[in-house]
Amino acid sequence: MPVISVILPTRKRNHLLPRALESVLAQTFTDFEVVLVDDNPPASRVAQQRGLQPFLREPRIRLIENDHARNAARARNRGLQVAAGEWITYLDDDDVYRPTKLEKQHQRAQETGLPLGLCGYLYILASRRRARRVTHPFIERADLLLEALPGTVAIFHRRTDAIRFDESLEACEDAHFFFQLVKHFQVDRVFNVPEPLVEVYLQPNERVNVNAEGQWRASQAIDRDYACTCEASRRRVFLTRAELQYCKLRPGNLGRMCQLARQLLRMRGMREARPILNAFLYKLPLARRFIVS
Repeated sequence: MPVISVILPTRKRNHLLPRALESVLAQTFTDFEVVLVDDNPPASRVAQQRGLQPFLREPRIRLIENDHARNAARARNRGLQVAAGEWITYLDDDDVYRPTKLEKQHQRAQETGLPLGLCGYLYILASRRRARRVTHPFIERADLLLEALPGTVAIFHRRTDAIRFDESLEACEDAHFFFQLVKHFQVDRVFNVPEPLVEVYLQPNERVNVNAEGQWRASQAIDRDYACTCEASRRRVFLTRAELQYCKLRPGNLGRMCQLARQLLRMRGMREARPILNAFLYKLPLARRFIVS
């Protein structure tokens, strides 16, 4: 049984998949398996791609062909069904692990005894890079809702059969999944490796994080299933941020955005300046390609 299972769904990115797989095979921690979930249509199956054949001969890569493609949540759940590792982590087919990703997260899990953690990551944008979550070694219960920013590629957790991704969510299903893990493991903090261990390459034409309706439904699900247990003041900040994000991604709404920005500044002061500035800059088409949504 491997120590770590890396769940890697792929769909319509066979040209990018080798880069992702190479980054996993180059890990300094070697006791892992890759559960490669092929979510492609029949004509583009991974097993039919000549350039991917060397990877399929690697014994640590297990290819699972999804019989019915739907969304990323379903593909990851298919991987969770067959994953054998004691620990689970994730990679998207257009992103890259840095060589010590598995080693450092596993080491932190062993040192802290915590069943759930995160790591820093680096967004790669046009002419710009931005690191996230590279300061604190832990994220405490009081800060989880507003500070965790739990992208799938950063999540590292002990295997459990009790929690799965919500397949009804078309965006931000990773954040909802993370908070469900927090509840399941009954932890009041999670560990963090405060350095970029993953490079996230934003694909300009294929980003679910610009799905306004999908993000809003996911925020409502997080509020229902997790935020309702948090302090009322933090819950209000979370929902105000979520509505600002919703307005940002839809045409117009500048008046409502101004109201929401004022509310956030009253509640949290200049700590909310970055998301507010991000929201208004996103409305400018020339600036949009430089912004993490």
